Amino acid sequence: MGKKKRKNKKQTVGEEVVQDILVELPSVPNFPYVSRDIAPPVNVVLILACAAGYVLGHWDGVYFFDPFNTKIESTYGKVFSWCILLDINQDAVVVEPDEE
Repeated sequence: MGKKKRKNKKQTVGEEVVQDILVELPSVPNFPYVSRDIAPPVNVVLILACAAGYVLGHWDGVYFFDPFNTKIESTYGKVFSWCILLDINQDAVVVEPDEE
């Protein structure tokens, strides 16, 4: 007996079919990547080159964190280099502080 081939399930949003989710970053050039040995500015959104790939995060002065406030290096591996993320006006994007 042969096996049935499964059809790929597609996610639907309304009536549109969503096949891939893409993250669109600003088209403005970012600062060049800098070695992890040089400390980045505190609470600025960074693109981090890690062992597991590229991750958005920020530096608190001691550790790198992802958007969920999880330590980057314990989750994604060693950070090799970082780059500051700029918005459309070429201003650095800053992490909003938690309100308590």
